[in-house]
Amino acid sequence: MLFRADIASCGLQLDRSTIFLPANRYGESLPCVTGRFHLSLTRATSVKGIRARVIGTMKTPRYGMFTPAIHEETTFERSQNLVFSKTLESFTMPAGDYEFPVEISLKDVHLETLTGPGHEYHTYKVEVVVERRMQWDWVVSEPLGIYRWRPGGISVLSEKVVEDHDNQDLQYHISMPDPLVRHGSVFPVECWVEPLSEDIIIAGITISLHEKHDLCFSATAAETMKYDTNFITWHLDYVICKERCDVSQQIISRIEEKQRIQQVTIPVQLPGKSDACSQSFSSRSIKIEHLLVVEIDYHDKEAAEIKKVAQTLPVYIYRAPPKTNESPESLTGAETQCLKNAQHCPPSYGQHELDQMLSGLLETGEGVY
Repeated sequence: MLFRADIASCGLQLDRSTIFLPANRYGESLPCVTGRFHLSLTRATSVKGIRARVIGTMKTPRYGMFTPAIHEETTFERSQNLVFSKTLESFTMPAGDYEFPVEISLKDVHLETLTGPGHEYHTYKVEVVVERRMQWDWVVSEPLGIYRWRPGGISVLSEKVVEDHDNQDLQYHISMPDPLVRHGSVFPVECWVEPLSEDIIIAGITISLHEKHDLCFSATAAETMKYDTNFITWHLDYVICKERCDVSQQIISRIEEKQRIQQVTIPVQLPGKSDACSQSFSSRSIKIEHLLVVEIDYHDKEAAEIKKVAQTLPVYIYRAPPKTNESPESLTGAETQCLKNAQHCPPSYGQHELDQMLSGLLETGEGVY
């Protein structure tokens, strides 16, 4: 690398550290990675060239019967020469301050950034390399997030409402506005519970979001020979968030005609950090699903034993650009306050309104399989 005495300072500054690609790969111009590389030399320095590049890396873990390890594979690489010699010989850069514009096209980018709890399946980074002959190179890098802003691969028949009963003890109704949920947002879950006996007491309701990973990769030649298998598969399960409502201490909305019906709205806050929650994803090798698990605890007046009934709803988490003139923090706080004050009955059958994004998918046919 360059000696400390040669460089006073250097740095890479990206105009956008997160880029959202259009859902339609054709007919729309793809954005570029743009930024500036700053270099300050304290004295004349011999340099072979300065190059910027975008690199995509797939990191797949090896679990199960094998020793835990990470297999890395480069999925995308595109470079831009900032400074170079036509004769490919080293040249001398005089002492001084330099600034180089960086602009690299994202054409042919197919995989998006995929990170979450305990994994970095696919990542991008922008790095600038100051190359020197017969000496170590100096490398400066910054992480880059690349996503497609419209969710795809979700069925329009995803379930939004569940009605069931358990052992003739209680009847319940669980609903959420839409299975399409924005990453880092807040969404309400409404629970309506009716004990079918006056001796049944509702103790509490717990809502948890589970993230399930199903991974399948081709085994290497050495693994195939040693373990007689062609594929490596394993399953992982993470609890992303959990909300608990103590019904006995909660102000419960009741319907006058049926005093036994209890209703509560619980806001569910998704983590905003990329390493705390993944987006829903499906490919031949990696499948990430999200399930909302609702558990209702109840017991008999004369029995201390707590009984549980659980129900799951599929959730599709997607990433999208932040809303204009609203930071994620202020948006989250506003939504949380709104949801805490929400005590509305579910709409009647036939009066549900589709989310605008889902309506767009139905009209265009995109993302529907």
